[in-house]
Order: sequence, then structure tokens, then C-alpha cells
Amino acid sequence: MLSQDVGHYPATYRQPNGGDFAVAAVAWLDWQLKHKEKTRDMFAGEHCGLCQNAKWTVATKNLSK
Repeated sequence: MLSQDVGHYPATYRQPNGGDFAVAAVAWLDWQLKHKEKTRDMFAGEHCGLCQNAKWTVATKNLSK
């Protein structure tokens, strides 16, 4: 689960190119559907990319690296 303190809908989707939420959504889809290994590092692992970003609150369960 990812969240940012930007309020409810539309979150950052009205920002250019969809903002941070669109970047995260596309990366998740690339990992899950296209099996792109680079995008997995944004979500999985002890030092995942989004975990290191202070803008995001990240909660994970059973994500294998």
C-alpha cells in the first residue's frame, strides 16, 4: 500500500504526466505485467525506492525480491 499526504481523489493525477501516483502505478504495472526487474526495486526489498522517499508512506506484505 502506498500513500502520500495529498488529499483524496484526484491525488496527483491532475499534475503533469499524472504526478507521483502515475509514476508509481506505471512502475507497478511494468513489474507485474511486463516483468521488468528494474521497476521491482521501487517496491520490494528492505531499501526499496519508494521506502527511501520521505513523500511516501509504504506498507508491504509478502513482496518477494
